[in-house]
Amino acid sequence: MNGCEFGIITSHISEGFLDNRQVQLVSTPWGDAKIYTGQTQGVDTAVVLRYGDNADLASHLVNFRANIWGLKKLGVTRVISQNAIGSCNPHIRPGDFVVPDDAMDFTKNRIRSFFQDDVCWVRVDMSQPFCEELRRYLLDACADERIEVCPTGTFICTEGPRFETPAEVRYYNSIGGDILGTPMFPELVLAKEAGMCYASLSIVINMCTGMGPEIYQNGDDGLMMVYERTSMEDKVERILKNLAVRLPEKLECPCESLTEKGFYGIKPEWYI
Repeated sequence: MNGCEFGIITSHISEGFLDNRQVQLVSTPWGDAKIYTGQTQGVDTAVVLRYGDNADLASHLVNFRANIWGLKKLGVTRVISQNAIGSCNPHIRPGDFVVPDDAMDFTKNRIRSFFQDDVCWVRVDMSQPFCEELRRYLLDACADERIEVCPTGTFICTEGPRFETPAEVRYYNSIGGDILGTPMFPELVLAKEAGMCYASLSIVINMCTGMGPEIYQNGDDGLMMVYERTSMEDKVERILKNLAVRLPEKLECPCESLTEKGFYGIKPEWYI
């Protein structure tokens, strides 16, 4: 299927979220991207499960380039990244929804660009890290579903897969960080290089290390169980369905042209 303008990158989606659900392996220069396609409220939609079908892929091993370019090949122009994250801001608590407007990259070893191995580079403008117009529609969808949301916030992205130390958490908060997770970079930058509108719907499921109870991935009090038993997924899917039908045919934002404005060198053959 081509022409899926609406894309979602998430860790889990319910079986009934997509009508006429199909799976596609989309070939990219960095390997195949497994993408689910179908309709959400009648809108052609493509979904990437960032950590795999069983959520068993570590965050530092995600093939970010294949995921983003696979969505682009299917025609996706707007991407919502759904993130289940921690809070390093004492005023943002578990259960809160955040639509961040800024971000900081503290990853160390990840490939940061599509053009890593080409005789060119792209310096994309980051003065608005997230698409402001897509953020506005996302906030409107939250309000329409009567789900309270923090309309701004700074997303700190760390390498993972380990949790952060208490000292790191204190530092991130001291420099203006609000929420903390592992998947935002290079995903955000790659979306910009691909000319996509990109925004994040971030759900707080724990306070960061040193700010609350000890944090575990699995078990009765683990992060996975917290997400499953708190109806967060239902709220997320309500918001995404609302957003899918309210997005206009074209957004009046500069996202599509950012790559052209920042390009230097010879464009590679694979570049669309």
